[in-house]
Amino acid sequence: TTIRQAMNELVEERLLVRYRGKGTFIANFKIKRNMNHLYSFTEDMKEIDARPSSSVIRAEVLETCPSGIAEILKLSGAQNPVFYLERLRLADEEPVLWERTYIPYYLCKGIEMFDFNKSSLYQILDETYHLDMYHANESLDAVVLSKSEAALLECPARSAGYKITRISCLDPGLLFEYTESVTRADKCTYQFDLYKNTPSKKPRLEIKRNISL
Repeated sequence: TTIRQAMNELVEERLLVRYRGKGTFIANFKIKRNMNHLYSFTEDMKEIDARPSSSVIRAEVLETCPSGIAEILKLSGAQNPVFYLERLRLADEEPVLWERTYIPYYLCKGIEMFDFNKSSLYQILDETYHLDMYHANESLDAVVLSKSEAALLECPARSAGYKITRISCLDPGLLFEYTESVTRADKCTYQFDLYKNTPSKKPRLEIKRNISL
């Protein structure tokens, strides 16, 4: 009875998984990420005692920002160039997140000279360019990973995944970042703390736009 109870608790904690007709097995390790604060991948991994690292795929200045991204960041004319950073984020040397970030270049000239295989983007933006993120709007969508996405994340094609879109701004309300990420659903669990709305608050209507890059 004691062993059965302990096994049930391990299943509830998702450390074990049961398959009918097959038995009980050790569950794949999943990274739990809390979405109730302005988080960074590096800090989140350190909190769960995982070793964060990055593999840069592209880090360059785009003289012409993709039109959909330029519209989101409200860029036009001389402000159109953006710094583009494409990275694979790893936890304990295992790919977890494929990330693409766009930042208006006039805010961070010369940032392409940094080595983002080793450096934290948000730390560089804060300490070197004094850009401190104040607010971010983030959406999370369930997706089926494409063949190229699955290859980057080292999992079978058409695996379940999450697409995370983040739009960040500075204290004055100035938009300064658009990031689109894709992660494996079998490796990440996203946690939210939910509270009942007060009667005086009206429910907010959220409108999503699909952007093709």
